[in-house]
Amino acid sequence: MLHTTKGENKMAKYTEEEIEEMFCDSLDEAGDIVIGNLRYSPSRVLEAIDPIAYSIGIDEYADFLGANEEEEEEEEEEEITPTGWSL
Repeated sequence: MLHTTKGENKMAKYTEEEIEEMFCDSLDEAGDIVIGNLRYSPSRVLEAIDPIAYSIGIDEYADFLGANEEEEEEEEEEEITPTGWSL
């Protein structure tokens, strides 16, 4: 479950499930964890071994998405606003 409030309005475009899926995808980009002949995805290993760290990671990823979205909006505003003018 997502516990973050920072950037909550910004995150309305993503569901909790989409944020969790994107978080897992970002962890899994590094490749599988191999133990002997067995292969595990990093996101499943983290969720199984340390569910608290997994949950915190999802919250931090949601904050990261919100921060990036805010930066993009600021950049768009700067492009639209003529130099010397302020909103």
